[in-house]
Amino acid sequence: MSVPFLSFSHLVFGYPSAAGVLFDDLSCVFPGGWTGVVGFNGGGKTTLLKLAAGELRPESGRVDREGRFFLCSQECDAVPPELEELIVSPGRFAAELRDTLGIGSDWAVRWHTLSFGERKRSQIGCALIGGYDILLLDEPTNHLDAASSEQLRNALRSFGGIGLLVSHDRTLLDEFCEQCLFIEPGSVIMRSGGYSEGKRRREIERETLRATLSTEKAELDRMKRELQRRRGKAEAAQAKNSKRKLARHDHDGKGRIDAARVTGRSSAADNLVKRQRVRVERQAAEVAGLGTVADESYRFDIPYGVRSKRNVLFSLPAGRIRLGGGRFLDHPALEMAPADRIGIAGGNGLGKSTLIRRILPELRIDPERMLYLPQEIEKSEREAIAEKLASLSVRQRGSVMRIIHNLGSSPERVLASERLSPGELRKLHLALGVNDDIELLVMDEPTNHLDLPSVECLETALAAAQCALLLVSHDRRFLDRLCPVRWLLAKGRLQIERS
Repeated sequence: MSVPFLSFSHLVFGYPSAAGVLFDDLSCVFPGGWTGVVGFNGGGKTTLLKLAAGELRPESGRVDREGRFFLCSQECDAVPPELEELIVSPGRFAAELRDTLGIGSDWAVRWHTLSFGERKRSQIGCALIGGYDILLLDEPTNHLDAASSEQLRNALRSFGGIGLLVSHDRTLLDEFCEQCLFIEPGSVIMRSGGYSEGKRRREIERETLRATLSTEKAELDRMKRELQRRRGKAEAAQAKNSKRKLARHDHDGKGRIDAARVTGRSSAADNLVKRQRVRVERQAAEVAGLGTVADESYRFDIPYGVRSKRNVLFSLPAGRIRLGGGRFLDHPALEMAPADRIGIAGGNGLGKSTLIRRILPELRIDPERMLYLPQEIEKSEREAIAEKLASLSVRQRGSVMRIIHNLGSSPERVLASERLSPGELRKLHLALGVNDDIELLVMDEPTNHLDLPSVECLETALAAAQCALLLVSHDRRFLDRLCPVRWLLAKGRLQIERS
């Protein structure tokens, strides 16, 4: 039996519709165990997994892969072909996976009624049941609540091959990864340890680079001053050896100047200038070769939304919502005021997204005054987002791109690319609302697909928003900061809590 192997050799890849390349001369070997893949939205994390799986071909270089592999994508719309096998297999390992991941016997036939978290757990189970040598996981904790995340961790511990893990879950990366590949603008660097250790090493590298840049720039400035001093001496020597200011019959003076020129004393200063100029040019090239230390502090300083003049945005009488699979959600009377910030929390499959869909038809504000960001953006919605962006004026587009930039993505890439990452697409969807007088912002798992700096920036942005907020999230810290009112779903019932 061959030993699993995965490596990139001098790989170059870029999308035709994007400016520049994503990877330029990338070479790395992925050892056994888990390797984290981290970076900003649109930086190429998903692209790297697709290159590893052979779904994309590099422009040059090669991918060397030995062993059976499975790519678990972010999207979970379609039923995995392996799900039926996972459900019916009598084997011990399959039974352990079903138990660990909480996979129901009817999930294959009622896939469309499953929550995204339940679908994600099914995906992971299918990846593990096949006995693959290489697993390529793209944001496996998206949509998962705390209990489901722990189920995922327990399942992944059984894997002993080569794993690539794209995730914004710092805890998962720290727990499983022995090294992390940091994808940054202009560089791709493998660092040992989990995300936190890799980030610590990265900060040390950045501080060392800052210090080196400061020292080398100071030396460059000193060399430039010395060059200027030597130029002054050369100009003085040239003036001293000039015959233009001598009297016509001053033969002695002219003789001394001729002697200086013959012995080379007149050109000595010029030679010193030339040598110093070469030193300055070399030092300037060395400073340029060090590059720069980018400013990674992002901020969202554009006013977002307005306060509605209506007394009530929606009102839902007490009732029962059918969830599928014979399950229901009982809820009390629900109402939202213009200044409310309400967080909806609960486990996977308890009806959070279904509740949102039940509320939306009851809104008492104009549809144009509400922005809804679902968990996953369907193809039709993606097309509508693209059409709206194209219809904007130059000024409006500038406001949108400013938000994109402040959320850590490249406006140039967003405008040029036909293949936006899920994270970039969510940022663009949110940014488009800046030109509308949004009175209610409804977001279903808004931190899914976002990189870590973008999540922190989004928290700051929503904290300052003027509109009402209705947020579904498994991120407790995110809701604690933003939502004083909490709708908690558990055991088929909705309970209202106020902080």
